[in-house]
This record gives sequence, structure tokens and C-alpha cells, in this order.
Amino acid sequence: SDARIFADQLHDAPHCLNAVPGAHHWRIFLDLCNRGRARGAMMSDAYLAAMAIELGAELVTDDRSMGRWPGLRSRHPVDR
Repeated sequence: SDARIFADQLHDAPHCLNAVPGAHHWRIFLDLCNRGRARGAMMSDAYLAAMAIELGAELVTDDRSMGRWPGLRSRHPVDR
């Protein structure tokens, strides 16, 4: 229940963005997969990275390996 409350708070925050893939998402995704030699679980990471890149957004994640994707701006949730 704590995770659900936290997710609701994130969703309701004024800076929350409901992301929808745009016209360039698939091209960016494929490029990231090729450049990052993505396979397995990295494919979903590349998909999220492509969404953030296309939208010009910063991805907030505790997954330090997201720094592998060229062009992705990301940070840890507790970093400011």
C-alpha cells in the first residue's frame, strides 16, 4: 500500500508527465538498441530511455545503468 500511495503522489505531482510514444520514438528506440547493444532486460530500459529522449524529459530512476543510453538525461530520485 505504501508503494501505491507513493505512485499516486508522483502521478498527481504538477511536474508529472503522462508519456505517450510519438512519431520518432521507434527510430530512437532502435538506435539506442543498436548503439547500446541492448538485449534481454536492457530492451525495456532502451524503450524508456527513448521515451524520455523524445520528450526532452529527465528520467528519474535508481537504476544507475540507465546512464548507458546516449542522449538520456537521468538522475537518482534522492539527487537534487
